[in-house]
Amino acid sequence: MKKRIIAGCVCGVLAICLIVLFSSDILRGPEVKPASDLPSKTDISAEAAKDLSEVPEDIAAKLQEAKDINDDTKGWLYIPDTPVDYPVVQYEDNEYYTRRGLDGNYNFEGVLFFDYMDKVTGSFKDFTQNTIIYGHNTTTSGIGTEMFASLLNYEDQAYAEAHPYLYLVTDEGQSVWEIFAGFHTDIDFYYIENEPDEQAFKDMVDTAKRRSTFTYEVTPSGDDKILTLSTCAYKYRTAAQGDERFVIMARQIENPTSDDIREIKVTPNTSMEEPVFS
Repeated sequence: MKKRIIAGCVCGVLAICLIVLFSSDILRGPEVKPASDLPSKTDISAEAAKDLSEVPEDIAAKLQEAKDINDDTKGWLYIPDTPVDYPVVQYEDNEYYTRRGLDGNYNFEGVLFFDYMDKVTGSFKDFTQNTIIYGHNTTTSGIGTEMFASLLNYEDQAYAEAHPYLYLVTDEGQSVWEIFAGFHTDIDFYYIENEPDEQAFKDMVDTAKRRSTFTYEVTPSGDDKILTLSTCAYKYRTAAQGDERFVIMARQIENPTSDDIREIKVTPNTSMEEPVFS
């Protein structure tokens, strides 16, 4: 199969001042709490456990509002007490929403979008084995808050330990995913294969864990579904070069209950595999 170009990145020169005025809370994005106001791991786990059985009312309302704005909306992704709290759209290609907002108008930061080959309707068990979501990171210095820019916080051990779960809501309900890798990579690592065969899936997971900044006490099996979040990064390369990504990968928890929500030990990966750029 012909490989797709990994999407979800700002690859041009970011020397443009862009002021976008939003009239909707959905288009504007979430309000970011100062780090000092973030709850502890115990607080997050307790809150998440209460939300496992059904979609939180506020998320359900925001998802419906997003659908009313754009029927390309297929879901809502959130990571509790982080800036990631957005609708996720899907189109017939991976280009359309790179410079469009939820309302379909030009937006430099775009909107989160599923890979066009993801299957994200119906039961979660029918999803593609590797569901991919792309989002921009237009912050080339420091860590921003727009779209997927804040994923770079997963390079901090305390942050990674405090936010080990991803929540994806669709018409089917709420799914919960536990992170097993967070890493910088070159685009030669083809981590966006939606339906890899058994060996390719194993190789993908093994490579992700070798490249991960931290070692997580989570390892997917061959039958697991995984969720991949992909954004641009600028640790090793410039925005103009445009060939570096930061990726979060997480394993789906089937039929999650409060017992599945636990503190996940995160330790530095002392043998981390660095990306190689051509």
